[in-house]
Amino acid sequence: IITSGSPEQLRDTLLPVSVNNAVELLEILDNNGNLFLSMRRVPGGQLLDYQFLKSGDNTLSKIDFVQKVINSQTDASGDKYSGTVLVGDQPAFYVAGPVFDDNNRQVGAILTGTRVRSLASKLREQTLSQITFYDRSGIPIASTFANPAFLDVNLAANIILSQDWQSPRRDLSGQRD
Repeated sequence: IITSGSPEQLRDTLLPVSVNNAVELLEILDNNGNLFLSMRRVPGGQLLDYQFLKSGDNTLSKIDFVQKVINSQTDASGDKYSGTVLVGDQPAFYVAGPVFDDNNRQVGAILTGTRVRSLASKLREQTLSQITFYDRSGIPIASTFANPAFLDVNLAANIILSQDWQSPRRDLSGQRD
């Protein structure tokens, strides 16, 4: 559909799948990285409340992890990549992968995502624990705490350096939020 169809056809195909799987953000790019279709659930809206955009915008194709997919790069883990992107004024976590036609030729890319604020809430529900996501300088970008703590920039840098082998924890036993 990306090479021969319309964004409306693709929307009609993907909307029921997206709703049934609670997909919050879905972006379809053509093989040049241009937006073919965007489906974004309206924050705070009902399950069927999506905003649809189509055609032309190549903003996503300029992002490193999306470029890797468009350029058919693979690594030891495969052909899918992830990263964060600002959607409006909110960060969102996306996973991007290639889209192939019936002849196994790459014809585009698909990105499926979740706003980081939604991800924090879902993790809270599933783990019954509080969670805060920080940017690289220690500023909270999403949290289930009412008043999330800011991290010292040096602590944030050390956490990033050691993230492959440890996760620091804070003792909150005396704190009530």
